[in-house]
Order: sequence, then C-alpha cells, then structure tokens
Amino acid sequence: MSFIIKRNVLVRYKGGLFTGYHTKVTVPNSVTEIGGHAFSDGNGNSTTEVINLPMKLQKIQSLAFSNCYLLEKLTIPESVYEIGGWAFGGCKSLKTITIPKLVTKLGWRTFESCESLKEVILPNSITEIGRLSFRGCYSLENITIPGMVKILTEGLFADCRSLKTIIIPNSINEIEKGVFEDCNSLESITIPNTVNKFSFGVFNNCKNLKIITIPYIHASKLYQLVGDLVFVREIKHPKGCEALSTIFVTNFPEKNKDIKYIHSHKLVGVNADINRQVAIDALSIGEKLLLVPEPNNEYDSNAILVKDTKGNQIGYISREINVYVNMLMKLEEVEAKVFDKIGGGKLINGIKVSILPKSSSKKTYRDEMYYYNNPPNIDYDIF
Repeated sequence: MSFIIKRNVLVRYKGGLFTGYHTKVTVPNSVTEIGGHAFSDGNGNSTTEVINLPMKLQKIQSLAFSNCYLLEKLTIPESVYEIGGWAFGGCKSLKTITIPKLVTKLGWRTFESCESLKEVILPNSITEIGRLSFRGCYSLENITIPGMVKILTEGLFADCRSLKTIIIPNSINEIEKGVFEDCNSLESITIPNTVNKFSFGVFNNCKNLKIITIPYIHASKLYQLVGDLVFVREIKHPKGCEALSTIFVTNFPEKNKDIKYIHSHKLVGVNADINRQVAIDALSIGEKLLLVPEPNNEYDSNAILVKDTKGNQIGYISREINVYVNMLMKLEEVEAKVFDKIGGGKLINGIKVSILPKSSSKKTYRDEMYYYNNPPNIDYDIF
C-alpha cells in the first residue's frame, strides 16, 4: 500500500495506483488527521470496502472519503473531534456510522448521497448539523436529532425516501427551507412549541404526509400554509402533499393546553351514497356538526359517524384518528364544525371538519376563519 503522510496528516492514499487494488485498508497509527480528498475516488481506492482508522485520529477533513462507492464499513475512533463537509458524501455502500462524543459539529453535506446508509448515531454533544448533510440517504428510516441542535438546516433530510419517523427536539427554534423535501415515506410529524421560524418548502413533495401536529400560535397564523390550501396547490404542484388530511393543534391558550385538538380533518365515506353528497352540498362553512360514536359498528368499534344538525349522514372520522377523537370526547365536551368544502363538480365531494373544545371553539374558529379569508402578509412557506 502507499500512503503519502506529511506531519501526521494523511494527504493521499494511492494503494491502487502503485500496489494494486485493496478491499481492506489500515491507516498507519502515526496519522492524527485525514486530509481532504485523501481517499476520494480517483486516487485508486475504488475497490476499498473496509478502512481501519488509527485510535489517535483527531480530524477528518472535508471530502476525505467522498465517493468511496464500495466503502461499507468504517469505525470513527472516539478521539475524533472534527468532521468536515462532504467527508463521506457519495459513499453509496456505507450502511451504518456512529459519530464520536467529542464531535460538536457536522460539516455541510457530510453524508449526502450515502444511498445505503440505514443507521446514524449522533451524540448529544452535536450542536450543529450542516446543510444537506443527509440529503439523498435513500435507506435512512429514522434518526434521533440531538437535544442541543437549534436549527434544522437547509435540505437536511431532503430526498430521504425511506424516512418514516423523526422526532424534532424542543431545542429546535428554526426550520430552514426544504428540510424534508421529497421524504416520500414520512407520514406524520410534530412541530414543537419552540419553533419560531419556518422557511419555504419544508415539506415540499412529501407525498404520504398525512398528519401534522403544530402549536396553536403557528396554526392560527399559518393556516394558509399548512391547511387546506394544500389542495389548491395540487394544481401547481401535482407531486405535492396530496395525502395531508389532518392537522392537530396543540398548546391552545384556553384550558387543557396539553390536549391536541383537530384543526382540520378530511372526512371519509362522503361518497357512500348520493344522500350524503346532497347533505354536504347544503352545508356552510362554520356550520355545526354532530359526532356520533358507533361502538357496535361491525367494521370498526371506534367508528365515529358525522351528521348535520338535521340528522343527515355526512361521513366518518378516518381510522387514523378516530381512536384519539373518542378519547378526546371523553375528556371534555367538544364541538365539531364544517371547516371547508373541497372538491368540485355539481356537488361538492369532500368536506373537512374542525373539532375543538366547546368552551373556546367559537372564539378560536373566528380567529382561524379570519386568517382563512384574510391571509396575513408572510414571506415563508412550509410547503
């Protein structure tokens, strides 16, 4: 093997060029720093699958292992405290990685396009994750964001096609543009009360995103951005968030702040028969609705039928949240209203409802309908 080492810095590994190709490489113990492009593809390491790093290693510079396409296994020593941008970008075969506890910052695009990366363990010491760090990590299913990180940077998890669950910690106060763009497997997400700034395109093209939980302070201001206008956006963005059906609102200013209320939910079963379509057509936005639990329903004991005040059937609360709505109804008296009518044609073929505490629903509903009819002047967009 051939290593070019200067002052304990591995400048280049050129094993393939001088001594033939190697699938396993062991870096000399004298090395304390891996230089930029040291193993970058084009230096003869296109067959390297395993790299053993020295125990006294301290730094990994930007682009150090970029485009090592066949690299599957690499253990970063606990002595490492600095990892530069795109250090592992393009390592398409890398499956798992653990970041040492001394590292406090990940550079930009650190793991971008690591298509096989399924597991990343980040220490609590991390305070900053560079933009686009996990973009294109197709196999990443879940990840825990350390509790000291304050900003979800631009495009951080964009195109993570397998990402199903992610918990945003209460330390986060800003979400930059495109953080979850094209995360096609993401079905639900909760935005903590600590977030005070959104940028645009956060959930752009999240095709299967169904449920968003968002604090009241944002829901009342950002209804145009996270509510029913997503259906209008289908015209401009046919590959957008078509599946979004429910917005949970937390932290109401009234009593029971810890309870989640339903800000906007699309009913199911509205096309079961023409009578329901006629009843929906006659409804007005803001009109009161009745929630009728059906514990003896042969298909679902948690079923909740929705009727108008005349007793006409409208549709059902979806299975996704009917268990929760049943629990909510037992905790206190709630009130359901028509939030919006959606669809088209001679008869409206869809409807959304809000379910709020009865003691505050009138005030809250007026507030939200004000924003619906008079959107505020804002310059950000989370879709």
